[in-house]
Amino acid sequence: MIEVHELSHTDLKNDIKGVLTLSYTLRYWLIGVTFLVAQFGSVGFAIIFA
Repeated sequence: MIEVHELSHTDLKNDIKGVLTLSYTLRYWLIGVTFLVAQFGSVGFAIIFA
């Protein structure tokens, strides 16, 4: 468990920032997917995953 103590605060802040950015990106992506599916049905779904 020595490695944990060697982490600097900067690394920790960057990790938290990365996680927050990722969660926001995923949230907006999911909203976009939901919107497309609502607008175009299965066609929109096919466009996303094609």
